[in-house]
Amino acid sequence: MSRDSHATDIDIDKDIDIEKDNTVSIDTVRSTKVQPVIEEWNKLNLQKVISVNAGTTRNTLLNARLKEYGLERVLEAIRSIDKSSFLKGQNKNGWVVTFDWFLKPSNFTKVLEGNYLDKGREVEQDGEDRKGETTDQYYARKYGIFQSNGSK
Repeated sequence: MSRDSHATDIDIDKDIDIEKDNTVSIDTVRSTKVQPVIEEWNKLNLQKVISVNAGTTRNTLLNARLKEYGLERVLEAIRSIDKSSFLKGQNKNGWVVTFDWFLKPSNFTKVLEGNYLDKGREVEQDGEDRKGETTDQYYARKYGIFQSNGSK
């Protein structure tokens, strides 16, 4: 066997190894979505989230929200917390939202829908300011949906 043909065999082996290494597990894909969520949450300067460990309720709830709503909507909901005095502790009990409370299905939906926003505050959606619109008004305008009162 000549030296050149041996080098070619090694190159082929390397190519095969590289192809094998390109497979990505579902856990890796999920973890790539988890990190941006943790980073966005920690920008709020509330209770810091250090990790979301596999097999925990926190992991299960976060992955359920990501699967149901997608990464962008989860990040949007987190950003809306910054526009809520109530969720940041300005309430009669001084209660502050926690990451685990936020991830519960009914709580997440309320935050995403803007139920806790300060009056006059809007969530930006798709980089677009809602200009004082409610969530329903925003989607009605964005998607041309008529509301029950006949207005658009």
